[in-house]
Amino acid sequence: MVSPRRSSWTPGAAGTWRRSAVAGTVPRASRMASGRAIANRFMRSSPSKASSPHGTPRRRAGSRVLVQDSDAHGYRRLRRGGLEYGPWLLEGSRPASRRRPGDARCRRGGHSLGGAAGTPRGKGSGAAADIRDMSRILLWLSAWLVTVPAAAMTQHFEAPYDEAAWQVQAGGGECRLVQKIPFYGRAEFYQADGQPLAFRLYVNRLPERIAVAHILSVPPPWKHDARPRDLGRARLLASLNPLEFERALALRLLYELQEGMYPAIRYRDLADGRDQVEVLLSSLRIRDALPRFQRCVAGLIQLDFDILKEHVLHFETDSYLLDYRQRRILDRFIRDYRRMRGRGVERIVLGGHADERGTDRYNDRLSLRRALEVKKYLVRRGIPASRIEVHAYGERWPVRKGHDRRSWAANRRVTVWFARRPAALARRD
Repeated sequence: MVSPRRSSWTPGAAGTWRRSAVAGTVPRASRMASGRAIANRFMRSSPSKASSPHGTPRRRAGSRVLVQDSDAHGYRRLRRGGLEYGPWLLEGSRPASRRRPGDARCRRGGHSLGGAAGTPRGKGSGAAADIRDMSRILLWLSAWLVTVPAAAMTQHFEAPYDEAAWQVQAGGGECRLVQKIPFYGRAEFYQADGQPLAFRLYVNRLPERIAVAHILSVPPPWKHDARPRDLGRARLLASLNPLEFERALALRLLYELQEGMYPAIRYRDLADGRDQVEVLLSSLRIRDALPRFQRCVAGLIQLDFDILKEHVLHFETDSYLLDYRQRRILDRFIRDYRRMRGRGVERIVLGGHADERGTDRYNDRLSLRRALEVKKYLVRRGIPASRIEVHAYGERWPVRKGHDRRSWAANRRVTVWFARRPAALARRD
């Protein structure tokens, strides 16, 4: 005999219930007989005639008939007046291969139910069971929400419109173009004597991890036709100055600001990496501060080469002669030069310096004589004179700003550089 297909009970006339006809290969009479046989089997297996723990379809005094409906997984649902009381798992209704250990005759949500299975909601033990079940569901949902990770958020830092301004700080052989970023830190373009332009980012709080930043140039809202530009990536360090760009990228950011674009720095937060951080540099009012910054940079000492390695020789007051200690330093320099000669070293640059005491003319001459004395020693040791370049800076490039003996001793020096052409010029050629 072919088992009847899934069916349901529908209300009929005068408060009666009837099975709805389902199209299939089984005749209607056979389906009705099968339904009565199933109902009689559950009626006989009921431990109490007053109420059945399996929700057997039967008529009760003063109420409609409770019916049961089975789904494809062997669960049976109780319905009364159009309301479902399931799913109810009945013993024997689930296949043996899918039956869990400990399945009782009647379980709901894995827990045995007591009392009348067909008790309407709000009456007797059924209402208490529903409250208990709802409490279990709410407890499970709360535990699940706690374990689900929170969605990633974006922390946006930008100077507001009324505070977006660039300030110039000049003096002491240094030039800075600074913008303060509320609740984050500050961004600045920095250049000093003998150093190329650099971009630096400072934060108010010490980062706890190292990350990689994505550098973009984002158009402002009023530039409808412009598109974001990818400027590259840089490494963020775990320090209060986590980001610093060299000359090429620093110039690129400055050019983007002059064009009205907004350079953006994006990275995962430096705490645990859950959130996305975006730092935006505003181009508002930069044209007001840029001319003063350019005048400051024009007064700095400029170098037309990139420094590969540096050695420093210190001198006594009003002296340009080399002692034994300075000769040992130069011998080490010569060994380094011969080892690095095929690694991009194009020339040797000597820079003579003096302290602030004395006139400008006297200090210029003294610094030049110190540099020439070093050149003579290098030529005697076999380095071609054509590969050596000499500069005299006098007192204009102090390495230590001060007016005491330690500052003067640090500034009486000759700097010896391994030099090569700037990378930008080399690419242009």
